[in-house]
Amino acid sequence: MENTPSNIPPQMKGQHSDNCYQVETESNEAARHLFYMSAQRLLDVNNWGEIAKGSPASFQLIDSEGNEVQGKAMKGLFFQINLPAPGNEAGEGSDYVVIESIEDNLSDDETQENYISMRVRPAPKPGSSEEEAAHFFTTAATSNFIVHRKANIVSACVMGRNEEPNNENTSMADKIRNTLVATAAVLGLADMQWKALVKGIVGNNDDKGKD
Repeated sequence: MENTPSNIPPQMKGQHSDNCYQVETESNEAARHLFYMSAQRLLDVNNWGEIAKGSPASFQLIDSEGNEVQGKAMKGLFFQINLPAPGNEAGEGSDYVVIESIEDNLSDDETQENYISMRVRPAPKPGSSEEEAAHFFTTAATSNFIVHRKANIVSACVMGRNEEPNNENTSMADKIRNTLVATAAVLGLADMQWKALVKGIVGNNDDKGKD
């Protein structure tokens, strides 16, 4: 990307991952239409399970008090994530991330690249008095969700950065659980989830896209 989002942190430690999918359309105009549709899907976090066909995880937007939120993702909201894995004690069974940043360039100028980028980071369970992150990765980790258009090509990416198991200052049960889940994620289970999501976001249903 030439006109890249500035909210993607550099990779400093731990593991990283990049899962992308792109579709080439017949025209720039078609690409702009697909970009805006895909941007809406990106922000429709509550329906990611449907967008990512066969996704094993579920996502729900919640506010800082732990109440469910309908509508699109916004800075300051949280994801409540339920995985097909043992739950953690800190999150009372769920994992949580906070939306730290949303950036976009939605210019209608055909010569400009378009993008929308959302960064999330592990966080304590909203509404609880706990300070430790209720997530299998430490708070140094981020997941960065991006939809991008350049000319007639639209892509969606999930970029993980600085991913390390959250096994410090946690209960013994959570140390074991977080290490196991983080290891499984690094070994490729998270990639399966994110590959399904990026394909769903750009609306590929006919195998015309590519990784």
